Amino acid sequence: MTAALTLLAAAGTAFAALLFFRAGSYAQWRRLAQQRYSLLESIPDAFFIVDRRFRFTHVNERAEDLLRRSAAELVGKGLAEIFDPLASELVPDIRLARESGAPVERVQFFASTNMWIEIRVQPAQDELLVHLRNVSESKTAEVRLGAKERRLQVLLSQVPAVIWTVDLDMRITSAAGAALGARGLSEASLEGAPFESLLGEYDEKEACAAAVARAFGGETVRYESRHGDRWMQNDVEPLRDPQGEVIGAVGVMLDVTDMRENTERFARLARQDALTALPNRMALQERLPQLIEQAQGNDESMTVLFVDV
Repeated sequence: MTAALTLLAAAGTAFAALLFFRAGSYAQWRRLAQQRYSLLESIPDAFFIVDRRFRFTHVNERAEDLLRRSAAELVGKGLAEIFDPLASELVPDIRLARESGAPVERVQFFASTNMWIEIRVQPAQDELLVHLRNVSESKTAEVRLGAKERRLQVLLSQVPAVIWTVDLDMRITSAAGAALGARGLSEASLEGAPFESLLGEYDEKEACAAAVARAFGGETVRYESRHGDRWMQNDVEPLRDPQGEVIGAVGVMLDVTDMRENTERFARLARQDALTALPNRMALQERLPQLIEQAQGNDESMTVLFVDV
């Protein structure tokens, strides 16, 4: 865009020189006209010029492609006579630039060509310079990225967890997840706050800080901690920039209380008789080696008694 604007400025200078030399040497005027034409044609994007009555006075090749008309068809005609939206829909912008004397810039989607066009209208004495750039690729990527971010935000708001990132100063750079509400926290209140702000009264603060420090050193850490009557599984790993340098840490706090309780319940049921609730053979096989080792270590004797039904 900067290069194009430089060329626009040069074209405007050439135009002023043309006005000056019209009363002088025709050869000089012709040379400057050719110089101006060359400058305008060298602009890598679509570009056309209209006079104060909004009639085309110059159209470069890229503009011919966008407007789907040749320069011969366009020069001398008014914008309103060209039905292509890239001409007729620009009239309000061009009028505004002419009346205000200031450039007008915006990006618009044109359904007729399925393109996102970056528009810049630059007033220059008795004419207006219109610069058009096809930014469909970058704009489409931007729209897709925005849609992905919105979907991700919805997903994170449903996950019973807290997803967070911190910088190397242990300041929270982002936090999300449905479990934030259970902790009485919000994303807005946490951004920029110390990492401890994310931890509750019952969290093991030293273990959490140690895990983050290890992540700064390049490690991936997993541990469990209590939060009141809830159990949280914590996964912490380094946060890296595109060059691979560690710039912080990213972590997930996942409520695993139900999973932990179910695991303990299943383990307990596997070791007791379903009818009597007494320890079963598996419990005996696990416990007996421990008891024998304990007895040997204490120089004690022990007895195992089998009783049938």
